[in-house]
Amino acid sequence: MALTRELDRKDSPVTRWFNQWLANTKPVSEEWSARVRSAPTHRPDSDKRIPGTVGTAFDYRLRFSLAALPLERTVAATGMRLLDTTRSQTRNSGRSTDEFLVTYGLPPGEAAPVARLLSEFQEALATTLLRFDPVGRALRGSEEELLCRYCYVLALFEELYRAGLAIKSPLFTLASGATLDRLLALPPQIWVDDLCKLSHLARPHLADLGHEPLHLNPTFAGSSEIGGADADLIAGGCLLDIKTTVDPKFSRTRLLYQLLGYVLLDYPDAYAITCVGIYLSRQSLVVRWPLQELLSTLLAERKATLPELRMSFRAAIHQR
Repeated sequence: MALTRELDRKDSPVTRWFNQWLANTKPVSEEWSARVRSAPTHRPDSDKRIPGTVGTAFDYRLRFSLAALPLERTVAATGMRLLDTTRSQTRNSGRSTDEFLVTYGLPPGEAAPVARLLSEFQEALATTLLRFDPVGRALRGSEEELLCRYCYVLALFEELYRAGLAIKSPLFTLASGATLDRLLALPPQIWVDDLCKLSHLARPHLADLGHEPLHLNPTFAGSSEIGGADADLIAGGCLLDIKTTVDPKFSRTRLLYQLLGYVLLDYPDAYAITCVGIYLSRQSLVVRWPLQELLSTLLAERKATLPELRMSFRAAIHQR
């Protein structure tokens, strides 16, 4: 998303704004280290590098545990539409599948049209969610594994939206005539098992993470002004980001400033956010900060109200 891209650039007006206004991060970093240092970390018994797809897949798995989530409201659905639209444009232009693949840097002949599976996938997922009813309850082993497979595939579709069709997605390895079963077989078993474990670790936190009013994958009034910004969830006025990492080090940009960026983009205070926090899924730990106390710490000797900070932040965005 564009917010994180801006924060990754040291010369961005957005980054400069945070470094000017909310620079006193040392007390927050020390508090983070004290709370997180002793937390045990779950990871598979393997030296394999954990793909980012797993973190995105867990985001979906957690949301399905918190509330009924219409597929059409997810980023994955946007990725599906992007793929479907691009395929349709390719067919209508008379270009061959091989030409389509070469355009996106893929070897000719390795992928078949995925679009025809989308409707079947969506219907099967809707049926599965209705049958399993995962909100607030533990699933049986086979049910959990199947739902985690769906979540991994949703993550693959989301990656198409966020990273573009040029990525080497496993979706492009589907052979001609691939079935829904073949699509659901794309997730490697090691990461399906990993997701099942993360789902188990999250159960004690479901009531807290699902506190009403609950907003899943919220966007903000200023999201379009920065090119896109969507958070993970807001529960009972607390904006929470989900981190699935084996090394939960403090990051002022990709942890603290990302959270506060969402708050600042809520120009009209539509969500009435009163605290921010992180759920560390591999440590089964929630870390929260009351918003006003956090801002006072970061401002140090400076004085500014939240509306004033939002107005100033918006001006920095318009400098991009």
